[in-house]
Amino acid sequence: MSRIVFFALAIAVFGPIFSQNLVPNGGFENLRNIPCDYVQPGNIRSLYADWKLPTAGTSDFFTTEADVSCYANPYSTATNAAGYQKPHGGKAMAAILTYGSGCTGNLPNYREYLHIELSKRLVVGKKYYASMWVSHADSTKLATNNLGMVFTNYEIDLPQWCVNLDTIPIITTNQVVTQDTQWVAIADTFTAHSDYGFLTLGNFKSDSETLVQNMPDGKSLKAQYFIDDVAVFEMCGSTSTTYQICPGDALVLQANINLGSHIWNTGQVDQSITITDTGTFWVQTDFAGCLTTDSFFVAASPCFKLALPNVFTPNDDGINDLFKPIESVGITAFTLEIYNRFGVQVYQTNAVDFTWDGTLNGNPLADGIYFWRYLAQDLSGSTYTKQGAVTLVR
Repeated sequence: MSRIVFFALAIAVFGPIFSQNLVPNGGFENLRNIPCDYVQPGNIRSLYADWKLPTAGTSDFFTTEADVSCYANPYSTATNAAGYQKPHGGKAMAAILTYGSGCTGNLPNYREYLHIELSKRLVVGKKYYASMWVSHADSTKLATNNLGMVFTNYEIDLPQWCVNLDTIPIITTNQVVTQDTQWVAIADTFTAHSDYGFLTLGNFKSDSETLVQNMPDGKSLKAQYFIDDVAVFEMCGSTSTTYQICPGDALVLQANINLGSHIWNTGQVDQSITITDTGTFWVQTDFAGCLTTDSFFVAASPCFKLALPNVFTPNDDGINDLFKPIESVGITAFTLEIYNRFGVQVYQTNAVDFTWDGTLNGNPLADGIYFWRYLAQDLSGSTYTKQGAVTLVR
C-alpha cells in the first residue's frame, strides 16, 4: 500500500544533495538540446537524457539556459508562462499536470507523468529513501494532493492522452500542495518488495480520490507542479563526497536525508552546516530506525586570488594610509616590486601581507603614479605575473 508522507518547506537552496543517487539526471541538468516550447513525447529524448513520457501527456522541462522569451525558461516573459520559480537546484527542473481539463465522456481528467529507469534495480528486502521537491505553478488555478512516486519492475509505455496510470504509489501525500513561492519535499523511506527498476512521478489516484483546491491568482483551469532533485538511495549505509574549497571561501554540507535527527562530528545538529576549513566532516542521520552516515572530504583547491587597490593616501589620518592587498588567497610564494615614473625601484617585498606607507628609506615620496609588478605562486605550483599602477595622494 502507499505511504502517506510528511513534507516540509525549503527556503534555502543547497549544493549537491545526493552522493549515490539511483535516479540518473535527477536534477534534470543533463541536456542534449535546449528546449523553448512544450515537450512532446516524440522529441523528449532529443532534449533530455534518461527521462521519458510514459503516456501521450506533454510534461514540461525548464532551464535557465533557454531564452527568457521561451516558455521553457523558469523566468519566462511569454504570455503562456507556467510561473516564476527558481529551480530547487542547478539550472533546470521539470513540470507535470496532476489535474487538467480537455478530456470528455467517461475519461479521467488530463494527467501528465515522468518516467525513468533507475541506474540499478532495487534489492528485495532492503530499505530505501526516496524524495522529490515540488512547487505549485502559480499560473494554474487549481492545486491538488496525490503527488506520488511509483516503482515498477517494468517500463511504462501507454501512448494515450486522457489516461490515469492506475498504479499504487509507494510514496504519496494526501495534503494539497499550495506553495508556489517555496519548494516542498515529498519524501519517505520504504522497503523494496520487488526488484524495482523504474520510477514514475505523477498523480496515480482517480478523480474522485483527488482533492482539488482553487488558487486565487491562477489563470488556467488545471493543476501544474514544478519538480526537481528527484532521488532514491539505499539506507542504512554510508555515502562519501569529495569537495575542493578555496581558502577563505564557505561551503555548505548537507545530510542526504532531510528527515529524522542529525548529529555532525562538529557537534551541530542541523541538516546542513557551513564550513570554511579543510578536513573530514561527517553527519549521522537517525530516521525510521535506520542510521546513515554521510562523509565529506574537503581539500584545499589551488585557488589564487590577489587584488590590489589603485589609490592610497598616506597622510596619517588613519584612513587608507597604506598600500596593501585587498584580498590574497592561496599564495605560497610572492615577490612585489614598486617603481616611480623614472623606473627607479622604491619598494620590494616577499611578504604576501605587505604594507607600504609610501616612503623610501623613511622619506615620504611625492604624490603621483607608481608602477608595480608581482610574481606569485599558488598551492599547485602555478605562477602568476601581473603589473599595474597605484596613485599616491597625500
